[in-house]
Amino acid sequence: MRQLRIVFEPYGRRVEVDEGESILEAAKRASIGLRSECGGMGLCGRCRVIVENPEAVTPPTDAERRLLTPEELERGVRLACQTRVLGELFVSIPPESRVEAQRIEVKGLRRVVELEPMIWKLHMKLEKPKLGDRRGDLERLLEALGGDVEVDWEAVKGLPEALRRGDWEATATLWGSTLIAVEPGDTTKTIYGLAVDIGTSKVVVQIVDLSTGEVISTGAVENPQAIHGEDIMARMTYAMESPDNLEELQRLAAEGVNEALKEALSRVTIDGDSIYEAVVACNTAIHHLFLGLDPRRLAVSPFTRVVRRGFNTKAKDLGLNINPGARVYTPPVVAGFVGADAVADVIATGLHEAEELS
Repeated sequence: MRQLRIVFEPYGRRVEVDEGESILEAAKRASIGLRSECGGMGLCGRCRVIVENPEAVTPPTDAERRLLTPEELERGVRLACQTRVLGELFVSIPPESRVEAQRIEVKGLRRVVELEPMIWKLHMKLEKPKLGDRRGDLERLLEALGGDVEVDWEAVKGLPEALRRGDWEATATLWGSTLIAVEPGDTTKTIYGLAVDIGTSKVVVQIVDLSTGEVISTGAVENPQAIHGEDIMARMTYAMESPDNLEELQRLAAEGVNEALKEALSRVTIDGDSIYEAVVACNTAIHHLFLGLDPRRLAVSPFTRVVRRGFNTKAKDLGLNINPGARVYTPPVVAGFVGADAVADVIATGLHEAEELS
């Protein structure tokens, strides 16, 4: 299949696409935010672009003739989701079609709570190996920890290097009774968590010191999933079309969290490996898309969720740029239209502790 070049203005961005690919698909490939509330189905008419050389694209479709005036078509105005590329092309994106940066509210209500993090650390000085000592590195560490401890494979892989770099002085990081990381030296004062709000239009994160409860930094970006529709139903429809689409939406949600996290980390001196736990609040549909769960049963009665209870997943499995062994907790989703974000609101406000109705 022929490879063709598209130039997008006013960005001056060039991208190589396959012949027959839509302009909307090409814009996504070029990481250009183009409005598409209907998810590229030719219904909303928001993805308007101006084609400089109309001979290099397919003729107007019925959807375009319905949504665009004859005068607009004469000027080269087309719908990006309906127009397919046949040759080298110059495309201008008018201001009303661009997904521009929006003002994102990152401040919220805070109240005093008792800290009970699942994450805890223990600093240890281990006996060095010697001839006649048959213990492995892991067995030596577990003896020092004592008790019944489960072990993550990620922690085992980095164990030999961590112990020797610290000259057999190391810090074990545990999530409950599970060993998730081992670090050289004493890192007991470095223990952070991540609070995440994935909304339909935005992603906001806060880095929290789990020793003090202090929010040390905040980051926010627009939700990258918006390229597949600004409303939830458009994204669910896209996800239901193929497993690859669902995988893409999961990846985009993770990318949004990572970009917001990158912004938050730029203001502090810690790195992502120092974040050992995350809590992610979102509505039921975004919850399923973030976890890579098939949302199709949410779209029809009786609106059944794949999982209702709170759920723990490993950060590595979701593609989040925090400690690979970190746990990611999604609160329970109450119903098809009452998600974990509503549960988080109740907890944050203390509504569940109120004696009277609000």
